[in-house]
Amino acid sequence: MRGRGAKLGSSAALSHISAAVLHGFDVLRTDLGRVHVTNGRDAGGYRSATRYGHAGRLDGDVVELDDMRVTSPARTVVDLARTVSEDEAVVIGDSALRHDPGLCFDDLLDAPRTGIAAARRIVGFLDGRSASPGESLSRLRLRDSGIPDPDLQRTIRTPGGMFVARFERALRRIRSAPSQTL
Repeated sequence: MRGRGAKLGSSAALSHISAAVLHGFDVLRTDLGRVHVTNGRDAGGYRSATRYGHAGRLDGDVVELDDMRVTSPARTVVDLARTVSEDEAVVIGDSALRHDPGLCFDDLLDAPRTGIAAARRIVGFLDGRSASPGESLSRLRLRDSGIPDPDLQRTIRTPGGMFVARFERALRRIRSAPSQTL
């Protein structure tokens, strides 16, 4: 890939799902048949059998991974939240926040881009405490069923502080129940 990376041009970077894979984020059901590249310009997007070229300025949202220019973790999440299914975007976004709980999306969500409203909704739902793709998807299904967001990774302790149990997902009603303390 290093030899091919030189063909990207100095303003381009690997992006979207290709960047998510390189960052080590969980992915779900996404077609990995094309390499995604953002060209760093306002125009010039294209699609070929092996590449998907996205038009768009990168505004410094680039990092180097193994000598390759790749969109930053936050930019990768926002780009995907604008372009893939909600399921995929939440799985990737939760995974990104598990990798780096301090990710900041604010500046990226202010940019006027196609799909930015969807990205704002998705980013607002992300939770790095989701421990797996399955947990991210179950949070979505609970929300879609009208059930309040669960309290993730809830630890129950005795009044003296001794560990009793940890729940991956506890509904808020359970969290506030007086019987939590043993």
